[in-house]
Amino acid sequence: MEEKPFFLKIVKPRKTKFGDYSYNRLSKFHKITINNDLGKDAFLHTLLHEIAHQHTTILHGEKVNPHGTEWKSIFRQLLLDAIKLNCFEKTDTILSSVNNIKSSSCYNPKLFETLYQKEDTQNGFKGVKLHELPLRDKFLFNSIRFQKIEVRRTRVLCLNLENNRQYTISSLAVVSPT
Repeated sequence: MEEKPFFLKIVKPRKTKFGDYSYNRLSKFHKITINNDLGKDAFLHTLLHEIAHQHTTILHGEKVNPHGTEWKSIFRQLLLDAIKLNCFEKTDTILSSVNNIKSSSCYNPKLFETLYQKEDTQNGFKGVKLHELPLRDKFLFNSIRFQKIEVRRTRVLCLNLENNRQYTISSLAVVSPT
């Protein structure tokens, strides 16, 4: 942070992302936001992901692919450095992901489950992972009724029973069978 300073803001959880990087060309201001509900390993992994975006912007400009080879190389090195310093508790899963860096940990089911997946135990609810439900079963997800239609590689095609539209949901999503 001393070499390449940025503003770090811890924010309320967002449904669509764990962290974010932005750069203001006029002020040359780098900003990283991280959700406040992440565990230690998830927080560090997300922070390093966003720092890799900052370093990519500084070294290669804004015209490169945000998750291209330049970013992957920088993110890989940041992860390896953090692993060498024993910064992660779940080193094996993270180490196994560095040779095939994805644009999001959501695209690596094992890494995603290790870092980010939480069981919803609020009000006594203990859900199941979507991949555990049989095809055609109905379930609640984010208070919306769905039916499981088709299993894909890492996601599941589901029918929203309220609007009759199809959506893909992570196979690791915690759902409530109905």
